[in-house]
This record gives sequence, C-alpha cells and structure tokens, in this order.
Amino acid sequence: MFNNNGNMSNLIKNMEDGILVDSGNIDNFVESLVLLYNNPDLRSQIGRNARKTIIENRSWGNRIKKELSVYQEII
Repeated sequence: MFNNNGNMSNLIKNMEDGILVDSGNIDNFVESLVLLYNNPDLRSQIGRNARKTIIENRSWGNRIKKELSVYQEII
C-alpha cells in the first residue's frame, strides 16, 4: 500500500502491483487493508505482480541493460 500523492503513484499500478491510498483518508486505508485481509488470492496476485515489476523494471541488472542500450544508440 502506497500513498496516492507521492512518487510511488507514478510507479505503482493500482490493484495490479500495489494498492494506492489517498493521503489522510483513513477510511480508504482501512478499506484497502480489509480488502487484502479478506482476499488471499488478490494478495498473492498483487505480490506476484509486484515482484515481476521489480525484477523487470527496477533490478540493477535490467536498469544497467537499459542504460547501456541508450548509450549504444547514442554512439
């Protein structure tokens, strides 16, 4: 669960690889917690998606490959 107003909202796809909640909205936060608590399949799916997103887009190895690709295109 991440704040919908910060930088994470640019990285997280709501209900796919995380849950975005509105800052200061306690009801939204509690509803999201209850949703996750009551839906183990959803928890697992979001967890799998989050892991995949991190590996594909945020791991050092893949980030280096992307950077090298950009540099090679420039050269």
